Amino acid sequence: MRSIHTPFLYIVALAAVAAPAITQQKVCLSVHQQQALIPAAGNDVWGHPSRVTACVAGRWIAVYPQPGTSDEDVSAAHELAFQNAGFTTQRVSPTEFCITAAPGGADIVAGAVYEVTDLNLAADSKVHDETISNPVTKSNGVLIALPAPSQPPVAFGGQIDVDLFFEPIGATGPATVSVPVPLPPFQPAAQMVANMRQRLLLAGFRSSTVLVLDPASPSGAVDALQIERTTAGEPVFGIEIHWDAGARQIVRPLTGAGVQPLFGASEYGVATAGTAAGEPWSYVTGTPLVGGTFGIVHETHLPVSIEITALSLVPAPFAVPVFNGNLLVDPSSMLLEIGLTDALGAAARPWLVPPDPMLSGFELASQAVALAPPGNPDTFSTGVRVVIR
Repeated sequence: MRSIHTPFLYIVALAAVAAPAITQQKVCLSVHQQQALIPAAGNDVWGHPSRVTACVAGRWIAVYPQPGTSDEDVSAAHELAFQNAGFTTQRVSPTEFCITAAPGGADIVAGAVYEVTDLNLAADSKVHDETISNPVTKSNGVLIALPAPSQPPVAFGGQIDVDLFFEPIGATGPATVSVPVPLPPFQPAAQMVANMRQRLLLAGFRSSTVLVLDPASPSGAVDALQIERTTAGEPVFGIEIHWDAGARQIVRPLTGAGVQPLFGASEYGVATAGTAAGEPWSYVTGTPLVGGTFGIVHETHLPVSIEITALSLVPAPFAVPVFNGNLLVDPSSMLLEIGLTDALGAAARPWLVPPDPMLSGFELASQAVALAPPGNPDTFSTGVRVVIR
């Protein structure tokens, strides 16, 4: 690929800037009984007092269910705790509420990480784009906690049962797929992670390994899988997850939605299909690690077309209208690479990270624009944000 600096496009982009777009997410949290008519146990698998806790907009909000408390009362108590902390909420059902604004009416832009440790309770989490004209919002992606990389094998196994909610291509409503994820005994953490990802892939879902905020501790972080799309490119926006007693001893009973990770890769923003036959989207192959390799793939669905990849140090703070689409990377540090999409309309870019510890925390944002024949609208992919670990 040929790289060029971008004074012309930068000028065009700045000239086209209107008022900054709102970047508002709505994140939803649900807690429910793992078995009908069995209320909260009041303790976790280790015998400690149980908690229901979430990190949203840099605030950690927790409640501690007492033995015999119903799932509805637990959910109501957690919503009240958010309201008392200044959040704006919306009750969806007796066991689910959504958070629509942070204290002071501030936007929610980085999703929610959510943990339910009670033995008898399970968790759901969803993310929605609150305003449909939100080009830079992250409106997909859900989490499943992983064993820590240094966690030794254990002599027992467990199972996680996952329901994934996604928006099918060509359908008018959401769909759900159930995926049982077994955790066999005596497996090293790396093998267990590989098996979990393979199980999800066989069920039709892409995943990537990320590090996210610990919902129970402002100073902590948790390894997780983020599932953003099906293999067909359909966005995943919600998850319902059950852990058996063995699984709760192997991984944290943690989930979340719409999260921008501390380390790893995540998709964000709204694509512009233009002339493309399908919805453009983006994903990362491999794991962005110091001394490792990974790839960024933008699926434009515009085969064998001139393609411009826009690279920047960070995502755009707000949408920058350009031609018929939106620039999703920060124009102030932008570099362009010009190439061709392949026969399926994909633009793939491999990356080799030097073995320099100083690169840990380096951030990169990427978006592709596939140029249509003259007189036809161009295709803008979603954005990808990568943070090297």
